[in-house]
Amino acid sequence: MALKQSTTYTDIVGLVDRIRAGVEYEVQEHGSEAQRVAFDFRPTMLPDDRAEERDVLVQAGFIKPEEEGESEGEEARVEAEIRRLLDETRDFIDSPDFQTVLRSCLDEVFSLFLPNTFAKTFFPLDPPAFDVPKIREITRQEEEDRTVPVAVPFANLLPAVSRQVHLVVNGTPNEYVKTLAYIKELQGFSAIIYSSFEEVVAAA
Repeated sequence: MALKQSTTYTDIVGLVDRIRAGVEYEVQEHGSEAQRVAFDFRPTMLPDDRAEERDVLVQAGFIKPEEEGESEGEEARVEAEIRRLLDETRDFIDSPDFQTVLRSCLDEVFSLFLPNTFAKTFFPLDPPAFDVPKIREITRQEEEDRTVPVAVPFANLLPAVSRQVHLVVNGTPNEYVKTLAYIKELQGFSAIIYSSFEEVVAAA
């Protein structure tokens, strides 16, 4: 899409959907047919290679970096303590339930991201809710203006996207994190994980 191209809200929604499809799914060849399947994020989240796995855990602050002179026995003990937990986590991430939860979370986050990012640009006639009486008559001009799609150059949208991404990553309090906490699929999946891990800890 050219930076100067005139863009409507519908165009942006379609663009975001295409980007999501490219990131969240991949095309796999099955004989003469191509099939779109959910992208497997697990090798990135928890690599199968032990060295890469350890790097991920160190960067996450889950375990300490290897120190010079650390004995192999200490290394083995650390691995034994967390290996079962990691294997359980892999099983959960590889499960169909995880894909369902992930899709629900992404849908909910983007349903928040789109209006938060573009509403002021594409719907400037909609005033804040606290400035509007609960019941009022919409004028003919307002009704006509609302039916005309607003179009702006694509480049004009980039600053709003940048600001919103900053809020997604660094916002405190974080509206997106709060939204995730209320997703029923995530709540149910979390309950299953907590219950399973409690059993693992009790058996250790």
